[in-house]
Amino acid sequence: MSAGCLAQEGHEVLGVDRARTKVELINAGQSPIIEAEIGEIIAASVRAGRLRAIQDPVQAIRDTDLSFVCVGTQVRSMGTST
Repeated sequence: MSAGCLAQEGHEVLGVDRARTKVELINAGQSPIIEAEIGEIIAASVRAGRLRAIQDPVQAIRDTDLSFVCVGTQVRSMGTST
């Protein structure tokens, strides 16, 4: 998760997602995805106050200096990326 890695490097990161569950997980310091070490990175970044998430993209754009748009990678039926 790019947000966690950027926050780990010292940047203040505001993630945006439409899914309330993902936002709540991140704000609780938990990872919404399964990836090696990302859970620990997210937890540490949230504790340090460098990572949080919201559902409102307009607020996110208004409250930040730079925006990245990230999209999910489609997965084939065998679990490999397209």
